[in-house]
Amino acid sequence: CRQLGVDATGLGTPDWGKFRNDSMRRYSIRELLAVLKALLEVHITRPRPTFLGPFEGISSR
Repeated sequence: CRQLGVDATGLGTPDWGKFRNDSMRRYSIRELLAVLKALLEVHITRPRPTFLGPFEGISSR
């Protein structure tokens, strides 16, 4: 973030102690698959962006 000029602060939370192990395992697998899908899309498939409607422009008031 700082390399892009964004002043950000991150906080870690100890989720493994708050939730059941099977829930956290499923969550971790889900996150891993999401990262793998993102890498696949960025580096291999490169899907075209989809838009919900026509461009409406931006006013500079």
